[in-house]
Amino acid sequence: MVKLKPFLKTYREAGSLNSLLAPHAFIDEHVFLTKANQLGVTFRVSGIDDECLTAETLDSYTKRIAAAFRGFSERFRIYQYIVKQDRAQIEQSDSFPTEAVRSTVLARREHLQSKASGLYTLDLYFVILYEPLGISDGAIKQAVRGLTKRNVSTKSVLRVAAHELAQSRDALMGQAISLQRTIGDLLGLQMLGKREVFSLFRLLCNLDPLLYGWGKKARLEAAAVDVVKIFGNHEGSLFRESYNALNAYLSIIPGNHAFSLRKTWLLSKNYADLSFVYAPYTGEKKNKHLGCERRSNNRPQRAA
Repeated sequence: MVKLKPFLKTYREAGSLNSLLAPHAFIDEHVFLTKANQLGVTFRVSGIDDECLTAETLDSYTKRIAAAFRGFSERFRIYQYIVKQDRAQIEQSDSFPTEAVRSTVLARREHLQSKASGLYTLDLYFVILYEPLGISDGAIKQAVRGLTKRNVSTKSVLRVAAHELAQSRDALMGQAISLQRTIGDLLGLQMLGKREVFSLFRLLCNLDPLLYGWGKKARLEAAAVDVVKIFGNHEGSLFRESYNALNAYLSIIPGNHAFSLRKTWLLSKNYADLSFVYAPYTGEKKNKHLGCERRSNNRPQRAA
């Protein structure tokens, strides 16, 4: 009879996955709190369509973005994400004004659905994380012990912690609003609510939806080789993590920077050059003027 104890040892020592994730809770509609008492907000970025833009225009955009990033002190961390998902959903409507519009829209919908594997969405996100000076899990425990020795009530301790949290929130929101006012018109920054932020974090913790449609592992590995070639053509290099793969994966979660073992210092301009701020214009999924999924053009016929 095979004993399961040796096989279960690794499982018991692994612990729970949620213990490795920094995000803890939301303190309001936009700001989330990590287990290390850091605060963060999330922006959706529309991006700049660089098609037909001159080199001078692109350079001016880069300088604006670099100037905005220089406004952040060393207490801030900026996480950037580009999320590409295949088999994009098509906006659908069941009511049409005329039979001609109905047949046209349904025919186009059928054509797009026949090419579902080639449809994708491209979303850009910024996460601004603020680490308050002197506020860490160990510092809070030390402060609590000091207050307890002076026979201070629990309410007083909570009042001090709430005051510090409110000050940190104000500092974060002030910087986030400043960024939005500085380059919000250029990048199309939209501060997300907690429901959308939670969806993004859930996607980062569960990559299966991103890999849907890739099929066999060989196809995914071939795509990875193509990515390495793209960076190589621009004098860049990528390293494939092996032993450090788990740490590299966990470090992409906001607040999990302690898992990042590879660090490189960059100037503000270089950081702006490498930022995910450019994206092709995708149009509108729904026509805001007509209130339907897409527009139908009807050209008047000339009289004979």
